Amino acid sequence: VWVGNLAFATSKEGLQRYFEDCGEITRIKCPKGEGRQKQNKGFAYVMFKEEASIEKAIAKSEQKLDGRPLLIKNAKNFERKDGIQPPTKESIKQKNPPCPTLFLGNLGFDCTKEAIQELFAWAGDIRQVRLGTFQDSGKCKGFGYVDYVTVESATKAIRAPDKHMMGTRKIRVEFASEEAHRR
Repeated sequence: VWVGNLAFATSKEGLQRYFEDCGEITRIKCPKGEGRQKQNKGFAYVMFKEEASIEKAIAKSEQKLDGRPLLIKNAKNFERKDGIQPPTKESIKQKNPPCPTLFLGNLGFDCTKEAIQELFAWAGDIRQVRLGTFQDSGKCKGFGYVDYVTVESATKAIRAPDKHMMGTRKIRVEFASEEAHRR
């Protein structure tokens, strides 16, 4: 099981005692943080010999250890209570913090605002679409912005890399910089 919300001072021995009534523990992995005191990082993995022990351990979720209610779940379960999907590689490698504006790169020169609007409308309400265009021809420079009404819609759009295709082109989708968001 995965155990979160640990007090930093909680030890492997403390975890051993906490879970001893669940079944035979084969291993406890409790990563240490940096610094002088080398305390745990606030989470741990507890491995049991039998599958039934996992259910017993999960049933102890939100009971306190060292004054803190623990979050305990199956280590193979990546679902969140709020329904938001786990982050993808694309959302993890973001340079800018989440905001309602997305930067789009690798757009074709024939790209239009309407095409972008149609491609990204599934994620939520769009305030506006802005394309970088050449002054002389009015054609797209290969980049643009989608301004969503909410950060949640922008996050939803980033977490769906399978929808980042326009024709045969893979569009680069990132959270926009603060400056681009204010425009």
